Amino acid sequence: MEFRKFSAGCFILTCCHMQASAQELKTISLKNEQQSYALKTYFISQVKDDRPDTTNIGSIKTGLVSKKTQKLQLEYGARQSLTQFIRLHVQQDTSSIPIELHITDLSVFETGTAGLKSSNELNIALAFYEDNAKLTEYKAGGTTESTGDASKPIEELIRGSLENILKQFDDWWSLNKVFYQAQKTKPAIMVDAVIDENTYDSVNISYSPARPLTIDDFQGRPDEHGNAAAVTSSMLSVKYSTIRTMSNLSIVDVSVLANFSKKQSWFRSDSRRPDILAHEQRHFDLTAAIACELVDTITHFTFTLDHYTDELYRLQRLKQLELEQLQDQYDLESKQGNAASVAEKWNRIIRERLNRSNCYKH
Repeated sequence: MEFRKFSAGCFILTCCHMQASAQELKTISLKNEQQSYALKTYFISQVKDDRPDTTNIGSIKTGLVSKKTQKLQLEYGARQSLTQFIRLHVQQDTSSIPIELHITDLSVFETGTAGLKSSNELNIALAFYEDNAKLTEYKAGGTTESTGDASKPIEELIRGSLENILKQFDDWWSLNKVFYQAQKTKPAIMVDAVIDENTYDSVNISYSPARPLTIDDFQGRPDEHGNAAAVTSSMLSVKYSTIRTMSNLSIVDVSVLANFSKKQSWFRSDSRRPDILAHEQRHFDLTAAIACELVDTITHFTFTLDHYTDELYRLQRLKQLELEQLQDQYDLESKQGNAASVAEKWNRIIRERLNRSNCYKH
């Protein structure tokens, strides 16, 4: 019996102590005003309080002359008070991007007294999270001076700081959300290929229907003792540049050139005739036709982000080998057949292959 009485007495004393502590806690409520502004790029899905001690937000002096301090707390606690304030005071579109608001600091402390006036400082820090990842954090606050009860200016300072932080993040998120959302987007690649017919320098000429070859373009040293009357050195060249967009898409711009090398192409001195120039022009025309086909092949090929450079090289190499075989076939038929009929046949072949892609618009 004595043991039970002793236990009951301890329980009663503990309850009385808790009631006394509760009486020393002063609460302030955030003023609920009419909705004054709208969030444009996000909405607050929930508020979390990350502070180690969530039982109060600091302390203030009470009375005009009293030096007694009271613990200060937002009504219903900081998390619930901010949640309610945002729900009632801020217009939100719940179809926009959900953002968590984390309270990392919310503290009030006295900085000094002068006569009947007291000064209090507020520190508030709010962090913004998306999908459990911290995006950024804002800090605000200020100092209040008051005579008597400081809770009113402190409430105004908390409310104003909260509004400013919400607006600052709205502006920041409008500029940065694409970047952060792209990090969650699977990287992709888009390859666009075109014919480049604008290269003309001391070394190379890129193919253009508006600019046929001339004998003077053949500037290489001729083989005066061989069987060939002239040689055309032409090949496929591929240039590309890559940019990555904010949406995590890599865009590869590819330029395909049918190149004629002036330094490696030549005429023998006794073969500088229009009919031979026409034959050499057909070699360059063939290169242009295969360049068009390479553009079409690249356009319809499914590239991978990690290996697109190797894939581009492989496609180019396959078409270059095909071009070399066609050039050999053209020369072989030209030697064995009637010059006029061979020219007519290959004119038709080249014209048809160029028309399939229609990459030269002249």
